Amino acid sequence: RSRGRSPRAGARAGDEELLYGQHAIAAWLTARPERLRVLHFDARGGTAAQALADRARAAGVAVHAAAAEDIAQRAGGGKRHQGVIAECAPFPYVELEEIIAAAPRLVVAVDQLQDPHNLGA
Repeated sequence: RSRGRSPRAGARAGDEELLYGQHAIAAWLTARPERLRVLHFDARGGTAAQALADRARAAGVAVHAAAAEDIAQRAGGGKRHQGVIAECAPFPYVELEEIIAAAPRLVVAVDQLQDPHNLGA
């Protein structure tokens, strides 16, 4: 089944999932910014976190500065959040049978993908 959760997705908060890491959030901002609801970032986390916050704000995503400790706690402790965490709509998984029925010419299946950049590289 194709209903597993991405390793970059954290615990659910109601009907939302938590997404963390600069590359993962940047990928969602590029592909589906409407699915991101709130971006929390460490304002003292450097220019990369600030640039991502600016990009999210420009895409219409609510942005909140937070303490690094709060972001770490939301991300679940030891996870590598890189100073950013986003509340997002749950990923719209579909069954494998639905994908096959759509008759795509190519299907790529990956497991334990930690960073979308790794797949592209």
